[in-house]
Amino acid sequence: MKITQQELKNALELHEKWLSNKPGGVRLDLTRANLSGLDLRWANLNDADLMFADLSSSNLSGVDLSHTNLRHANLRHADL
Repeated sequence: MKITQQELKNALELHEKWLSNKPGGVRLDLTRANLSGLDLRWANLNDADLMFADLSSSNLSGVDLSHTNLRHANLRHADL
């Protein structure tokens, strides 16, 4: 499933709420999602699930990947 930049932004906002224990927050689960070529700069992906996600050619500069599940994720040509 290809995720748009806007869909990613919305999901990251919900994840931030979840990380802050605020109502309506949802842990980010993008298992098998196609995030190729998206701009994730400075995103907080702490404790997110990105297993089997396609992050190829994505911009991950400054991203917090603490405790993020990246098993089998495609990071080919990603800007880390």
